[in-house]
Amino acid sequence: MSKAIGRETLVSEEVTGSEVQLISTIQPASKVHPGYKTLLAKTPTGIVFVSVFEAAFAQAAERSHVQVRFNVTPTEAMEEFRRLIALKVFMKDTYAMLLSPTPIMDAVWHEVILDTKTYASLQTTLGRTLHHRPEGASDAEKDAREIRLATMEAMYVKYFGDKPLTERDDPSRSTSPGKGFFDQRLANRAKVAEQPEIQSGKIRRLVVRETWGNLKYHGIDPDSCIYTEIWKVVGSNMELERGRSANEYALSEEDTVDIILKPVGIC
Repeated sequence: MSKAIGRETLVSEEVTGSEVQLISTIQPASKVHPGYKTLLAKTPTGIVFVSVFEAAFAQAAERSHVQVRFNVTPTEAMEEFRRLIALKVFMKDTYAMLLSPTPIMDAVWHEVILDTKTYASLQTTLGRTLHHRPEGASDAEKDAREIRLATMEAMYVKYFGDKPLTERDDPSRSTSPGKGFFDQRLANRAKVAEQPEIQSGKIRRLVVRETWGNLKYHGIDPDSCIYTEIWKVVGSNMELERGRSANEYALSEEDTVDIILKPVGIC
């Protein structure tokens, strides 16, 4: 059963007709972007998913560290993901063969998927499976992925009136490292560095070249910090999910993986 809490509703894996009627009263249609109304007009629970899963999506955006990685707010990233979902539902893109996400959308998507109960409820509420294919980020699908991304961007502009959000430049990152965060782009540039690179401030940025299985990677090691890892393949937007093997991503010895260590809090 669904349980109403304030203006949000927790949706169970099985949504009945009466629950759908309850959910549909949560947020008046006038309060959401008109693009959602068009894209989700034929979906049983329609635009209400925008508010029903707002808290869960916001938490996923926080966990994906979008502020550090892309210099966007969790609220902005959450909205990008919601728009992607609406486009996928409209296109009936069940198996992720028609539309590809931007890196910001994909970062939030990964975190939402890891919350398995929420993701199952989301798909039930929308009446559609939304499969995420790891192989979709492989080199073998590079050309197809570019077409899928261009299609998504064109539809995004058509229904939401502007372009998808992309990473913003933030000059303060290179001048104020003492805030407890580091510039992720340093890792992308430091592909062949052999010696530690010391920066001023409280964070020591150490470029490390080691081996993971048969893959080479670079890591950034903040000094005396508790950190979380973000794994990305150099030269692409592919982010590796924990628990998967190199073979699942069609990686070879020539591929390089950046392990980005993001400090948690102030160092």
